[in-house]
Amino acid sequence: MKLQADIDKLRTTLLQTTDFSKAWNDFFDIAGKQQFVARSRQARLELLEPLLYEISLALAAGSQTRLEAPLILRYAHTDFYHGPLTCGVNSGTFMYFQKLGAGMAALFDAASGQVNFCRVNLAIVSSPHCFTATPSEIGFEGPSVH
Repeated sequence: MKLQADIDKLRTTLLQTTDFSKAWNDFFDIAGKQQFVARSRQARLELLEPLLYEISLALAAGSQTRLEAPLILRYAHTDFYHGPLTCGVNSGTFMYFQKLGAGMAALFDAASGQVNFCRVNLAIVSSPHCFTATPSEIGFEGPSVH
């Protein structure tokens, strides 16, 4: 039960912190626990492409290399997803709380030796007063979310 309490605390930290390294320190404290590793399973995340796109805008802008998540893990039967990121020689990790539509990413920049952080919020809007532009209309080559 302590592990779930730690994840719940991480959820709050992710939403409220202005010091992104705090959220990552909390995440790595959790990720280092054997129970967390044992209960994390490979999963599919429906909003992965838009999530990666938003992360790449923040962390890999100008890069000609595609940002990828080679492995997506879901902790137990929760809404908490996490996994590694790669962008050429740069590597990092992401975490995402599906019910919140919020997550964070960290990407190590091999050229500068710095770790860059970003927080991402995704929302699916369903309203007769809203419309969704096609990806080509906004210059995005990836999938659209409706």
